[in-house]
Amino acid sequence: MDKNVAKLRMDELYSQVKMCADAYYNNDEPLISDYEYDKLIQELRALETQFKEFARDDSLTKNVGGAPNILFSEVVHEVPMLSLNDVFSHDDVISFMNKTKFDAIKGETSDKIEEISNDYILETKVDGLSLSLLYINGNLVQASTRGNGQKGEDITSNIINKNIPKEIQILDNESSIALQENQNSQHKFLEIPELLEVRGEAYLSKKEFQKYNDARSNLGEKIYLNSRNAVAGILRQNQGSLYNDTQVDFVAFAIQKINGIYYDEPFKTHDDELTYLKNLGFTVPYNVIVNENNVIDEIVKLDTLRENFPYEIDGAVVKLNNLHLCKKLGNTSKAPRWAIAYKYPTEQKVTTLLDIEVQVGRTGAITPRAKLETVALAGSNVSYATLHNFDNIKDKDIRIGDKVLVQKAGEIIPEVICSVKKDRTGDERIYNEPTHCPACDSALVRLEDEVALRCINSNCPAQLLKNIIHFASKDAMDIEGLGEKIVKALIDGGAISKVDDLYTIDIASVDHISAIVGDSYSKNNKSYQRAINIFNSIEKSKSAGLERLLYALGVRHLGKKTAKNIAQHFGNIVNIKKSQIDEISAIPDVGSVIAETVFDWFNIDSNLVLIDNLIKNGIKTDSIGSVKTGGILFNKTFVITGVLPNHTRDEIIEMIENNGGNVSSSVSKKIDYLIVGDKPGSKLNKAQELNINIIDESEFLNLIGKNDEITMFN
Repeated sequence: MDKNVAKLRMDELYSQVKMCADAYYNNDEPLISDYEYDKLIQELRALETQFKEFARDDSLTKNVGGAPNILFSEVVHEVPMLSLNDVFSHDDVISFMNKTKFDAIKGETSDKIEEISNDYILETKVDGLSLSLLYINGNLVQASTRGNGQKGEDITSNIINKNIPKEIQILDNESSIALQENQNSQHKFLEIPELLEVRGEAYLSKKEFQKYNDARSNLGEKIYLNSRNAVAGILRQNQGSLYNDTQVDFVAFAIQKINGIYYDEPFKTHDDELTYLKNLGFTVPYNVIVNENNVIDEIVKLDTLRENFPYEIDGAVVKLNNLHLCKKLGNTSKAPRWAIAYKYPTEQKVTTLLDIEVQVGRTGAITPRAKLETVALAGSNVSYATLHNFDNIKDKDIRIGDKVLVQKAGEIIPEVICSVKKDRTGDERIYNEPTHCPACDSALVRLEDEVALRCINSNCPAQLLKNIIHFASKDAMDIEGLGEKIVKALIDGGAISKVDDLYTIDIASVDHISAIVGDSYSKNNKSYQRAINIFNSIEKSKSAGLERLLYALGVRHLGKKTAKNIAQHFGNIVNIKKSQIDEISAIPDVGSVIAETVFDWFNIDSNLVLIDNLIKNGIKTDSIGSVKTGGILFNKTFVITGVLPNHTRDEIIEMIENNGGNVSSSVSKKIDYLIVGDKPGSKLNKAQELNINIIDESEFLNLIGKNDEITMFN
């Protein structure tokens, strides 16, 4: 390849990989499938090897792509949480084994060579969120994510009600005795270690993942394409509060530390580690000892077994079993040299598109889905698949009656890739997008700069159920007990017909609610107590505050953080009603699109009636957040990038807000200061282009008169 062509392609790949990695690791919303992403990394790595002069130091071929989430406190991994290099062919697996064997036997005695050549272990690669669990005297004290491998997030508080072991105990003394004798070590396998750090994957079972996506769909929220991003959304993005009954499980595959010891002591092999972990009560991955003679057969066999596992797997891990040799081979900055992940290709099938149906989301978005002739795909029978949007149908000329190519995006959600035009018979029908809502028959509209068709009837019954569920959800008004089943029963029973009807329910209505949600009026039964709890929770929600109310109203594009910023800026709902677009867009993290949406929402008569009714029924519409009207940093907006030497991001954010300032996540002309630490990202370049004030931690502390604190850390 010509050097100039290579440079252009590498620049393109760097940009594409960074964008995809940010969406996958940090936002938990993948843009492409894992398989497609891994192929991009493989291509980039090959070009970097051939054209070293164009390789970048911050390349994601050398580093894990995640960054700690500022919602959680930072955890520094004493033992780095590395990723795995991926391979995509059987030949690559054989090459890996040959290379590790060659490197491992260097300097070893001849009696070790035979053992090394036959000592590998193959495991399932669970599609989940990588976690480190720290136990002290058998009790879980910390759960942290991988992050960038060196630093992750402390998510301990988010796993309290999840199926992740909170304490450990020896389950099988005979097994422990045998393991202790085999190790010939002073370590006592019959005792719970004082300190144990376990590496593994948090995951959603196939059943729980479907349940979780159904819950999101019922709320009109975007569904996840794969279970890894779903579990990350629950544990990293604080979505667990919406779906507390969604169960997260854990599979353990390695010990990071045990009583301060790592690698070759006290265990000899990974197989011994897994035996010990299993004996402590952990679920471990399916595993089998392999060598260069049977590894491919076992990989193929595992592929046939994939549908039998309770969790999704996206590959097979092959690693050297001997821990002493693992230590000898060592690691790169990103991955161990003694292990790889073989990635299974995405399975695709051809079937017949029987019909195209439409669904109504919470915000009125109308989306199409394909009704298919049932086909077995990636371990399940598929009868429906996403078509994404109506433009996609038109652009790809997909017709009813077509033979279509279907795959599971990210191994989970079926999607139609394209039609097989060569197989057309002439009986296929061109699909015409709908003009009216299937639920209320209102005319559909396509708003400017949007792909989706929308029903804008606020009384649309399809939206009503989802709007009330969203309104009552944990992150909104937090009305405990008002899940989908109860809300549907209340609507069908005539207790409510719109959102504000929730606040017309009084204590006299409890018997009515009890009859709707149960079978009896008896004040001693569970249904009656359930109704009382719902009533009390509705009353409590009246004081939730403007921040939650704004989010609960379901204004398009308005997330929790932006709703909070708007609420704290205006202080009460009256000021929001009187505001103009320019004033709204000037608030940190509120762009022109959100500003226009908020302005438009508060200028629709039916929405103003809703607000008035809520106020009449006792809803507090003042912000309960800390609104600073003064301070050293009043009206100043900051962005933070890089690792600060003496304070965490959370500590700096608290200082900024306590002094009247604001914090934004992105650089724009509205920003006053960029605080820069070690290894800053692209935000630094953008700030330089916009001539924004760039300061370090020490200069920031000078701004607020606290630079004397720095001496405490030096």
